Amino acid sequence: MRAANAATALGIGTGGAALVGASALLGQFGLAIGAAAAAHLLIQMISNQPLPTGRSFTLPVALIAGLTGCMAVLGAQLPWYALPVLAGIPLVAWLLPLFKQAVWLQSLALALATFAFATGTIYLAWNVAGDVPF
Repeated sequence: MRAANAATALGIGTGGAALVGASALLGQFGLAIGAAAAAHLLIQMISNQPLPTGRSFTLPVALIAGLTGCMAVLGAQLPWYALPVLAGIPLVAWLLPLFKQAVWLQSLALALATFAFATGTIYLAWNVAGDVPF
């Protein structure tokens, strides 16, 4: 459950930041990764059972999201300091204490914490782009 939440937030955060940072192709690629991880998360929430995710799930998602973020920094206008915020997503998902509750409640708690970092990354990219009205 932690891996699925981290992968969803990492994909959506990377894709949204790359999309705002003037790279539509990298943004679509990152959002596609986030959508695929969100489908896995939705299956967990509907079945109310955590699905096993091993290295075959986490390693490709982390590598693809990391490389997409690096390409957005080098090729688009994404600021470099958005990447450490993205790197905090798996750490928060790993370190957040969870209580014995239903799977969807645990997933909601993880999603609130991880999507805060994803939203922060998108805000940083949007702020550099100059489109922020406030």
